[in-house]
Amino acid sequence: MSLPETEPVRPVQDLIGDAVEKRPEMQQAVVDLKNRVVTKKASKNALLRPRSRWVFMAAPGLRAYRTGCACAGDPFIPTTGLPDV
Repeated sequence: MSLPETEPVRPVQDLIGDAVEKRPEMQQAVVDLKNRVVTKKASKNALLRPRSRWVFMAAPGLRAYRTGCACAGDPFIPTTGLPDV
């Protein structure tokens, strides 16, 4: 096995930069900072008033009316989840 007589010379700043980039706690700190930014935006967004209005409309013909027949309570009759009249 032979060793090279001289190693390529790299500037100290490049060596320090490579060492800092490869440290796992530095990578975790970057992820933590990004997570904090997202959390901050989400909390600001939660303070805003909602801008949209939701309306639920259902046609009365889609409900299964219970009339006392044998089919009442049949799981195959589609319902909307609204209480029966």
